[in-house]
Amino acid sequence: MKRFDEFCTGDRLRAELVITGEELDGYIEFARVKNAFLEEGQRDGRRIIPGRALLSRIEGEFSRLEEVYGNHIILAGSDGDPDWGGRSVRFLAPVYAGDALSVTFVISGVADASGEYGRISVDYEATVEGRGLALLSRRNIYRIRKNPPARGQGTTGSAVSSVES
Repeated sequence: MKRFDEFCTGDRLRAELVITGEELDGYIEFARVKNAFLEEGQRDGRRIIPGRALLSRIEGEFSRLEEVYGNHIILAGSDGDPDWGGRSVRFLAPVYAGDALSVTFVISGVADASGEYGRISVDYEATVEGRGLALLSRRNIYRIRKNPPARGQGTTGSAVSSVES
């Protein structure tokens, strides 16, 4: 796990994920989504993943990265991209249940928030294997504890990750 003061603007972390049909069913049930398109959910025999479900899973994968897991971190909001009129997400292509996704998390800002907490901004870029870029999300803001539990006291997450600076 990285400490707050070890995160740097430009750091890139990665995760690989697949959302199964069963996981999609669980999301639709939990979120109480009432949408005929999602309930019928087929396009060429494939079920499309709703954008909010995709974002939620991507955030979940971020929280499981070896560099993040074990720290006290919580999504505090999204400032969006000034070049997008303050919007934070662009869905560029559909993602279907069973698609293999590669997600890159880019640290786009690091700032002090208080004596106990810092703030990191994270951009998400999700690519569908064989089809290209599917999602961009900018300036997702996380509150992160500056002094997390000692490194040996936590366990590592299960997401595949790597860091590049």
